[in-house]
Amino acid sequence: MARILLATDLSEQAMHAACYAVELFGPTNTFVLLHTYVEDPLLLGKAEEEARAAQSGLHEHAERFLRATGLESVQRQVRIGQVASVLGEVVQKRKVDLVVMGNRGAAGSTFFFGSNTADVIKTSLVPALAVPESAAIQRPKRILLAADQGTTEPRDLHMLRHIAQLNDAEILLGHVRSQTPAGPPMANAEVYERALKGIPHSFHHAQAEDLIDGLWQLAQHERADMIAVLHRHVGFLGRLLHPSASKVVAERIPLPVLVLQQVAQ
Repeated sequence: MARILLATDLSEQAMHAACYAVELFGPTNTFVLLHTYVEDPLLLGKAEEEARAAQSGLHEHAERFLRATGLESVQRQVRIGQVASVLGEVVQKRKVDLVVMGNRGAAGSTFFFGSNTADVIKTSLVPALAVPESAAIQRPKRILLAADQGTTEPRDLHMLRHIAQLNDAEILLGHVRSQTPAGPPMANAEVYERALKGIPHSFHHAQAEDLIDGLWQLAQHERADMIAVLHRHVGFLGRLLHPSASKVVAERIPLPVLVLQQVAQ
C-alpha cells in the first residue's frame, strides 16, 4: 500500500490531479491532502483569521474530493511556508512514497511546470507526478520512459514498476537521437532489461534535433498516456523546468509526467 501526498492550492487543477491519483493507485492506499500557504503581509495582525480561512478552504476542498472519488476518508493538513520546503518535511515525517500535484497552479502559467511544481520536482526526495488539467482521468496502459545512456539502477524505477503493475501497463523505453548512430542504438539496454524484468516493455527510437519534439513524436506514435523521466537535471526534464519553456510546449504535451528520483546507495 502506497502513501500518496496530494499537494493542493485548493484550485480545480489540484483537484483534477488528486482525482487522477486515486484512479491511478486505487482507493485502498493512503492519501494525504496538504495545503500550504504563505502569510499575507497585508493581513498583518490577522494570522488567526488567515489560518481559519485556510483550514476552512481545505475542509471544503477535501469534502469535494471525497464526493468526487468515493473515498471514505482522506488525511488533511495545513501548513504555513513555501511549498517545496514544507513538502520536503512532510514527505520525511509521513514516509510518503509519491507527491502528486497539478502541473500549474491556480493562477496559471505559460510554462509547462508552474514555479511551485518545478521547485518540488527539483528538491523532492521521492518521485513526483505532475498532472495537466487536460489529462484524462484514466488508468495508463502505455507509459513512455525517456531512456538515455546514463547509469540506472532497478531501485530508481521502483515507482514506475509499481504503477505499471497496478494498471497492467506496458513500458515503452523511448530514446531520442539527433543523428543515426554508428553503433548499437541503446548501449545500456541490458540495464533496463534487468530493471523491468517481469514488466511488459519494448524499445523505441526517434531521430530529432530537439529532445522534447522527439519524445512527443514517440508518445503520439506509440499512443502513450503517461511520460516518465529520471531526474538528472538535464535533457527532457531540464528543458521543461527551464524558464524559457514556452506555452507551446505546455500545449503539445497534455500527458501526466512522472519524475523519478535516483535513489542514493
